[in-house]
Amino acid sequence: MKTKYLIYLSLIYLLFANVVIAQKNKKGSDLPKLALIARNGTDSITIRWVIEDRQLFLKGIENGYRILRADFDGKKTGKFAEVAMVKPWSKEKWNKVLKSFKDTSLKSYKYLNMGYELIYNNQKYLPKSLTSMEAIVAAKSQNELTYLFIILGSCLDLQTADAMGLRWVDRNITVGNKYMYKIVPANASEKDKFLGAEMEAEAIKFNLDNKSVISPIENETSIVLNWKLPKEPLIAYSIERSNNNGVSFNRLNKDLILLNDNIDSIGQNTGVIFDTTVVMYVPYVYKIIGHSLFGDEILVGSCKAMARDRTPVTCIFVPNPESTAGTKATLKWELSCVPKDLVGFAIRRASNKNGPFNQLLTPRMLSPKTRSFVDTLVDMNNENFYVVQTYDTAGNIFTSSPAYLLKTDTIPPSEPVWVSAKSDSTGLVTLKLMPNPESDFLGFRIMQANQEDHEFSTIIESFSKDSSFRINRFDTLFHDTISLNSLTPNVYYRAFALDKNYNISKSSKIIRVVRPDTIAPVIPVLRAIIPTDSCLILSIIPSSSKDVMSMHLYRMADKETNFEFIEILNPKDTIFYDKYLIAEETYFYTLVACDSSKNFSDFSFIQKGKTYDSGKRKGVSSLKAVYDTDSKEIVVSWDYDINETNKEEVFFQVYCSTGENPLERCAVIPYKNGVFMHNVIKPNLNEIYNYAVKVVTSKGAESAMSETKTVKMPLKKN
Repeated sequence: MKTKYLIYLSLIYLLFANVVIAQKNKKGSDLPKLALIARNGTDSITIRWVIEDRQLFLKGIENGYRILRADFDGKKTGKFAEVAMVKPWSKEKWNKVLKSFKDTSLKSYKYLNMGYELIYNNQKYLPKSLTSMEAIVAAKSQNELTYLFIILGSCLDLQTADAMGLRWVDRNITVGNKYMYKIVPANASEKDKFLGAEMEAEAIKFNLDNKSVISPIENETSIVLNWKLPKEPLIAYSIERSNNNGVSFNRLNKDLILLNDNIDSIGQNTGVIFDTTVVMYVPYVYKIIGHSLFGDEILVGSCKAMARDRTPVTCIFVPNPESTAGTKATLKWELSCVPKDLVGFAIRRASNKNGPFNQLLTPRMLSPKTRSFVDTLVDMNNENFYVVQTYDTAGNIFTSSPAYLLKTDTIPPSEPVWVSAKSDSTGLVTLKLMPNPESDFLGFRIMQANQEDHEFSTIIESFSKDSSFRINRFDTLFHDTISLNSLTPNVYYRAFALDKNYNISKSSKIIRVVRPDTIAPVIPVLRAIIPTDSCLILSIIPSSSKDVMSMHLYRMADKETNFEFIEILNPKDTIFYDKYLIAEETYFYTLVACDSSKNFSDFSFIQKGKTYDSGKRKGVSSLKAVYDTDSKEIVVSWDYDINETNKEEVFFQVYCSTGENPLERCAVIPYKNGVFMHNVIKPNLNEIYNYAVKVVTSKGAESAMSETKTVKMPLKKN
């Protein structure tokens, strides 16, 4: 019994813990433990306190407590002033109230009488003699137990708390205001003097009307009540039950019910109480009552519940079904008992032994007399597992162990489809297939041949553990190695798909892989180089190799040290014109051939050639002849591109004549940058002048005579 009430007291102090800890932190850990809590209200504020120190409690019984109050704005506390002196009842008043009870079986009488006995008559429960150590220890334990009952009684009965002087109601408040309270033992000695505990309170309505939702779990021999714990601090609970739809209730517990800490899946504290005195299919109404620190009882919530049959029909045995006609399955089952509450059966199917068995094959429940079922829509592409479910009158469902259909599969998988097949230069072949869609697909068999019409041999079986490449049946990427030294330029592959019953598909399309070519092509030949005055003509004998894709031509000038690439030629080109060369400079040429596998031949023998100078040069352009009336001069001008003269000295020979006379050279002008001009100073009036220009070089080369430009001089004034 002592252990039970020690638990009660621990719970009480746990609910007061935040106040006690605050007091310790503020005043020091060596002060007496006093916990204070307040309940807000619109017309009053109730405060309750508990004193852990027994000696200080006894002084409070003798002298009472001073209640101090201050205004509080949420941050700052005003000046405290005494608002009440609370003293316990006198022995006479206590006796008078106890005698006024007509029904001594009431809990209020029991708690009040317990408090009186423990405070005023506790000596009679102590040992008469304290001469032995055992008697002293027993007396100490009895004193501690007495104090525990006193504290418990003040928390379970409102009148008992008033009688002990551990409760006070402040009715002089203003709605909307906040207050701070202190409690100080009256007439405390200097040794025991302290400021007391502080507690904030507010003049607002404390909501005791929010009821928790009671969630019942209805079992066969018990009903479990679950609810979310309310914010109101409760020290214990009681459970009441009605057998007449809530007309009257009986309390099921004699002692108060303490709850362990339970936390649900979302982290909320929950209460759980079991009622094991139930009869199946009898409706009950339950009420959960909470006992608060303020000595009152609060209705936590209520619900209706009824114990129900939770035992399904389990005496069923389902052997493996029989396969009929390839696409049908006959399922049979047996019952080893005669259940009176059996309603019927349901058949479900899945492609996996562990389910989920979501596919219901019986939209309508089979009768309880049925013992077989034929599945006419067997899934031939997947495995088939069946369960039989029993349903009873209480709605209980039992699912049998899975039964497996061993079907005869004669349908082969679809033929494989190639994605790609190619070989690298080392002879490593990479083969890629599309995944086969069948659920019972086992793997691929890949075969190879050197000719399309030859017999193919197996090189890979992806379902075989003996395969040197793959053992995973879902693989679609494979590798093979082929010889590079072969008389056949290609290698051919075909594939087959197999299912778990070793049905073989049709062959895939035969795919060709070109064997890597590592042989360089035959060297092309530069047969001759024919010079002209404008280019060099290269005569070529192409490479005789059949797989040549192109020829690469390289050139090197006489004064250079390296060949440079100048042109890609077609594999059958026999002539190439190399233009834009410097006249009379020697050039060297060589060729290589490149085949379809990017193999290059060696360089051909080097041939050289040089263009010759024809002595012809490009003439001037934009020739003009104009008489300038201001300077009284004839201005002859032209343009010339020096790039046409092969870096030799250039001169301009100007030819002129008058009237019908033939042109004669009249000036030689050396090359200068810009526009070239020849001025004829003070020409004769009434005369016709003709002009033309020829280009000559220091090497004796010359251009053709330019067109003739004519200038008609103005008439002379008489």
